[in-house]
Amino acid sequence: MNIVLIGMSGSGKSTFGSFVANLMKVPFIDTDANISEKFGDINLIFNSGGEKFFREVEQLECISAAKQKDCVIATGGGVVLNPVAMTALKKTGLIVYLNLTADNLYDRLKDGYERPLLSGDNLLEKIREMHQRRKGLYLGYADIILDPVGIEQSRNLTKSPLADRLGALYVELVSAFERKIYTKK
Repeated sequence: MNIVLIGMSGSGKSTFGSFVANLMKVPFIDTDANISEKFGDINLIFNSGGEKFFREVEQLECISAAKQKDCVIATGGGVVLNPVAMTALKKTGLIVYLNLTADNLYDRLKDGYERPLLSGDNLLEKIREMHQRRKGLYLGYADIILDPVGIEQSRNLTKSPLADRLGALYVELVSAFERKIYTKK
């Protein structure tokens, strides 16, 4: 079974996914990184082919990733807009939603991390609008929901090294997975 990470841009899917894959000693697939490797910079893909073309490429990459076995997959933030991609990922994977508030996402993205749909002025407003539009989709697809900021705060880790914060998130993932498995009827 694969572990598939979904969530908004800036939620930490790639960082956490790499960490989890390393701990579990399984392959890590970052769909956005694979798209960039095959087609070039995502911003350029959006600028030249538009969002529709990007979503088509993303769908193909997700279907390919879903065919892999026992790996961790980090998806792009908008993958939930594509039911074909999500169906493929859900068929072979446990969907884990990294749920952050719009304000938390803004704090992570405000210092210049470029995302095609979040470029330009009014970053916080764009994040809030996008978060509002997508949140129901994230929740609908999720098998497990993790709140990285809440976990860090509850364990007093907000100023701790990244590895400690990721470790706490991993422990919560394992606990949520065990609860899900052992409470099935």
